[in-house]
Amino acid sequence: DLVQCYYCGLLLVNWEENDEVWQQHAMHNPKCVYVLLYKGAQFIENVKNEFNEIRNNRSNSNEQVHRCKTE
Repeated sequence: DLVQCYYCGLLLVNWEENDEVWQQHAMHNPKCVYVLLYKGAQFIENVKNEFNEIRNNRSNSNEQVHRCKTE
C-alpha cells in the first residue's frame, strides 16, 4: 500500500485501517499546495494541532511511567 502525491511527491506507505489520506498528507507535508487548495489552511492547522496534542499526551504518559518507583 503506497500512495504518492503527484503535486508534492510525498510518498505514504504502511497504511493502517483507520488512516485518512488527507490527514496523513497534511501531517507529513503541511506545505503541500494541493492539500492547501483542496482542504484549506484551517484543516491543515487542525491536523497539526491534533497531532501535537497526541504527541504531547504520549510524552506525558511516558514521563509518568519513568517516574514510577518499584519496591
